[in-house]
Amino acid sequence: MFRSATHRILEDEAAAGRLRAELLGLRVDASLLRVLLLHRKYDPGQPRIPAGQSGGGRWTDGGGTGDGERIRVAQNGPPRPARSTTTTRLGARPLEGTPGQISEWAATRMQADAAVAAVRRIDRDWRPDYPSSLTETIEGETAAERARLESAEARLAELADPDVRGEVLHACVMENGELIGRQFRNANDVTTRTVDRETFWELGSRLIAGAERIDRLPNYDGLRYLRWDGSVFGLRYSRKYDLTIDILGGDELLVVRGTKFHFRRDR
Repeated sequence: MFRSATHRILEDEAAAGRLRAELLGLRVDASLLRVLLLHRKYDPGQPRIPAGQSGGGRWTDGGGTGDGERIRVAQNGPPRPARSTTTTRLGARPLEGTPGQISEWAATRMQADAAVAAVRRIDRDWRPDYPSSLTETIEGETAAERARLESAEARLAELADPDVRGEVLHACVMENGELIGRQFRNANDVTTRTVDRETFWELGSRLIAGAERIDRLPNYDGLRYLRWDGSVFGLRYSRKYDLTIDILGGDELLVVRGTKFHFRRDR
């Protein structure tokens, strides 16, 4: 069969293209194989010989280098703990998440409660327009509360009254001259108080109204807020006591720094 020169050139180019594609595929397969092999071999906890010593930086099996020197772990800094989840029971149903996620969800809900209450002081029958629940995850619940907060803030803007500032600290945490709640377990511990769930949410929303989130306080494993009256409180998750409100600074004559509020868990 007669083939023109142009036809032969096109066939040769097509054949060359197929070869290049096959070669590229082989290179991709080889690269994937190397990644898999490295993944199997790499152990982030495998120690290395310390820098400055013979063989410094090399992997070791942890048996030392023969002269008893110490070895370091092949990571930047100490090993990080696993990102474990836990469960809070301060809602209509158990909600699972990390301690940080649970604290964030609770703070967002308290802010939304405070904003909705501010709107209803002016417009009693107003209802926020938001999805009551986006998903059954902690992230979805937090997003739903954030939507409720934004809906209330938008209504406050319409009412030309964006101020949601609440009461002074001692008005939030004291009643008839005494700290709210009941004394927690130890008869000598008057600064750790237990309240019911409804009171815990109400307390949080009153404290967080108009408060500003801050990151200037060290050595506190939770969210911190500076209130308009100069007092400071924190919200954190404790695996032992669930969500906890801490008074981190305030009027020492009325409310002692270090006062804590837990909620009573149903058994």
